[in-house]
Amino acid sequence: MRERLVFHPAIAIRDGKVFAVGTDQQILRLKGPKTVTIDLKGKTVLPGFVDNHNHPHEWIHYFRYDSFFPNVKLVFVPGPDDKITENRPDIFYGWGPVLKNPPMEIVQSLEAKLKKAAAELGPGKDKWIMVTLTRQGMNLMGSVINKEWLDKVVPNNSAVVASDFIPHPITANSIALQAIRDSDPDPYIAALFNTMEKKGFDPSMAVSMRLYVGVEAIGAKNFEAFKQSLKYVMLEIAKYGATSIGGRVDYPTDLSAEAELARTGQAPIRYGWSHHLMRRLLGTDAAPRAFSLVGDFNNIGTDLFWNIGVGAEGPPDLPFAHVLCTSARVKEEYAKDFSAFCGLMPGSQMREGIKRMVASRVRVAGIHGAADMTLDLLMEAVREGMKSSGLTMEDVRKMRITFDHVLLARPDQIEKLKEFGMIPAVTPLYIYQADEIMDMFGREVEDWLFLINSFVKGGVPVTINLDRIPTEDHPYFDEVEFLVTRNFRGKVYNAKEAVDRATALKTVTIWSARYLMREDVIGNLKPGYLSDLMIVDQDYFTAPEDQIHKTRVLMTMMGPKITWVDQTFEKELPAGYENLLHPTFLEFRQRIQSSK
Repeated sequence: MRERLVFHPAIAIRDGKVFAVGTDQQILRLKGPKTVTIDLKGKTVLPGFVDNHNHPHEWIHYFRYDSFFPNVKLVFVPGPDDKITENRPDIFYGWGPVLKNPPMEIVQSLEAKLKKAAAELGPGKDKWIMVTLTRQGMNLMGSVINKEWLDKVVPNNSAVVASDFIPHPITANSIALQAIRDSDPDPYIAALFNTMEKKGFDPSMAVSMRLYVGVEAIGAKNFEAFKQSLKYVMLEIAKYGATSIGGRVDYPTDLSAEAELARTGQAPIRYGWSHHLMRRLLGTDAAPRAFSLVGDFNNIGTDLFWNIGVGAEGPPDLPFAHVLCTSARVKEEYAKDFSAFCGLMPGSQMREGIKRMVASRVRVAGIHGAADMTLDLLMEAVREGMKSSGLTMEDVRKMRITFDHVLLARPDQIEKLKEFGMIPAVTPLYIYQADEIMDMFGREVEDWLFLINSFVKGGVPVTINLDRIPTEDHPYFDEVEFLVTRNFRGKVYNAKEAVDRATALKTVTIWSARYLMREDVIGNLKPGYLSDLMIVDQDYFTAPEDQIHKTRVLMTMMGPKITWVDQTFEKELPAGYENLLHPTFLEFRQRIQSSK
């Protein structure tokens, strides 16, 4: 917790690891005939970001991966204020503000694009139209854009419409729902749909449905195309300074693709993965028992791909479910059945699964639950697992159980977190929901929003993550700046939780490496550590606080290869640097150039 940051003018790298740090003179003495020397000319080197909660297989819908899949059409529907990246024909996203009353032109544009895609594909439930609706239009979901509307517009193709933004509202037409049921080899989807129907929710609202479609219904049948898309998403994450990520694998297809990319040296980013078995077993008698059979394979793997535990979804598969499992008073119009939003209630399969994981010494990692009551329920389940197995609290602390997307946490929970040795992972991106959350729960919950300073003072090594693909308008440094200023788009949230820049950097490097169980090799630039770093265009520690988000990554290195380099900065690199370029980056750049 008290790691001291040390600044050095120069660094030497050998065989993908930091060999030495020191003065220019000390490092230049180590230079040999084959050494590639980069003069930074005042630029800054920082450790590569360690994003402990991301899942690239879920973001392939941002990329024009329909060029790989003959039976898929991707449709992108921006809003009036969205910025569209014209110089990147392979990727699309928008970042305009959420509109409370989106214009109907968005619906008209969507209808025209759906009909055009259907005409190009021809009819068939195995011919998919995947729609990304930016957050500008996400308030149209459910009220205007819903299953019934889709059935009328595209009755003969499987169509899924989802917002690109948290809380990921989604809908699908009837033919898509049937295609999903038909393609599922086990009871998961049927159990999910049945559970939602029993609780009064439309199955077409299932948030993970898009993930299932993209990975299993489409990706499993087109494995090489899926793998190709996946590595390009990883490369896009590396572009913004990340060298390691953590995340779940949900299905055999994404696990197989990610493992093969690592085995063949094509992965441009390190990946600590947690296995979300519960997705595949939920709704079956085997769900809880499976965890007692898994065993402890935590931290087993290579430097590119290793396991960090087993996890499960905390709340059910509904928009805003992450934040509705709270002890705060929720307004009646937001919840039909309060308990429906808490996936770890006593007697639930998830609760029983967590108990058995703990009893079997399996690390619980990646539990989704952004609010305080999910954390209470998780700690209760852990205690029950301890009681049934005779584990001590010291045994539990060694597991480093994680709890992700911590948006609402009560200050009284911090001491308990420390006792359990849990690692909270905050997702500052959720700040976009802060005003709506305070409207849902009342202004009193502002003191619970995005605790950082309180965790640090309480001796809890808090971490942050992005939980989506970074963009030019929302890079990692945007989140880091929020931790320092607590200012988002001109409004300050829970100011007492602000931290200094050194602490903010630790949350996404050193402490995040602890989350991934690799703090001895990543997240730091000490001799012996992997040479995972970024070169940025300004001094992070002296730039004005409100300009931190403008810090631009010029080069990312996942030792010993350069996984991304800015075209302008590349002109400053010396001869011989070409041999350091990662093969996936070279392939990607050639693809971009040929598409122009």
